[in-house]
Amino acid sequence: MNLNLKSSRPRKSRPATVTSSKKPKPPVHEEEDEIAREKAAISGKAPQPKPEPETLPLTAVSDDHDASDRHLRDYKHSLSLAQTLGLVPRPPSPLNSSEWTGVKQTWRARGDMTCSICYEPLGKSEQVLLSCSHSFHMRCLKQVEIFSKKRTCPLCRAPYQARRVYDAEFSYIHDCAAKVQAVFRGYVVRKQYKALRRITRPSDPGRARIWVGERVEEFGDNVLSLVEDQRKIVDAMLGTVESAVREQESLFTRLETLQKIKRMSEDDWAGLLTSALGRHQACPICLRHVCGPGVQASVGIGSSSDVCMTSCGHLYHTKCLESLEAFEDGASSCPVCRQYYVRTAVLVS
Repeated sequence: MNLNLKSSRPRKSRPATVTSSKKPKPPVHEEEDEIAREKAAISGKAPQPKPEPETLPLTAVSDDHDASDRHLRDYKHSLSLAQTLGLVPRPPSPLNSSEWTGVKQTWRARGDMTCSICYEPLGKSEQVLLSCSHSFHMRCLKQVEIFSKKRTCPLCRAPYQARRVYDAEFSYIHDCAAKVQAVFRGYVVRKQYKALRRITRPSDPGRARIWVGERVEEFGDNVLSLVEDQRKIVDAMLGTVESAVREQESLFTRLETLQKIKRMSEDDWAGLLTSALGRHQACPICLRHVCGPGVQASVGIGSSSDVCMTSCGHLYHTKCLESLEAFEDGASSCPVCRQYYVRTAVLVS
């Protein structure tokens, strides 16, 4: 007897179970946390949670669309693979050009041209516009970051992104130019108004009386000024005449002295020499002895010697008197009596 123990029904195949000793790989952030816990266990310190990034660092992007796009590209390239896949929180994305334009329009609509930290106008200093539409001096914002150790807006306490803008500088230059123009235009208009008021008589009787009084006073001042100018001219003319008269008198005096000197004989010169030797024996210029006591001296007209005598009866060293004449541009005036003189040589033996 043949027994067929196999069933006619097809046997279902069971899925093969694959057993592996490898564990599934944890996510990237869990692996980083596991490494941090192992390091903390080795060092004996409790692991500290990784702080979440609050905002971008204070890198003031320039006010340019290309710079904004470049900053956005740099941000995308700086992301790690875990941040790109969403396994790790990303830092805040920088604003694009259109978003910065909206922030700037909000700040302009508010019309705030003063730094809220130092309460000084933004002016020509470096201006920083934050993503919350508040603007400050760059140096003031950096100091606030240093002392507060937070990158939050000093007004609204919100994390921010900074951008370097120049609107306050342009506005400051425009205001300065407008003020200069206003001052100059005011000066021109006031000058024209005074000239027009001077020649136009008011229709009101009271103002007309004042206008006539001002014109009469102005006419009197002009007459006095003219008289004063004429007096100065006359005084200058009289001074010129007086100086000319004095020069003529001086010339006549010198002429008389020359005529008197020309009429002097050798005996007259000898008498002057005798009186000069008896009066002093030192040169009045260098205060040194001209000739010693008991020295015989005579007048040598037309000769040269180390000692000379003037027509007024004073003895000098020839070199001293020549140096004085050269220093005084040849003015023949005696250093002692201030008279015009003619000198002659004295022969000392």
